[in-house]
Amino acid sequence: MLAEDRSTTRAVEPAHNEHGQVGEHGLPHESLAPITMAAGIGLLGFGLLTSLVFSIVGLVVMAWALAWWIGEMRHE
Repeated sequence: MLAEDRSTTRAVEPAHNEHGQVGEHGLPHESLAPITMAAGIGLLGFGLLTSLVFSIVGLVVMAWALAWWIGEMRHE
């Protein structure tokens, strides 16, 4: 029989944050607001090259995405 070497095994402790809570990582939850903001920026850029209509739609989408994103951050 082989003897088990216990000197190399050690217990792994869970990570604690500054408040003593286990398992919380402090990352924000997933959201579609940044993707929507990127789409608005893309529409704005496309509108600068083609038509004023796309630029206006891009600005509206960007404003809506920014308000949505800020609202999500304030309610956490």
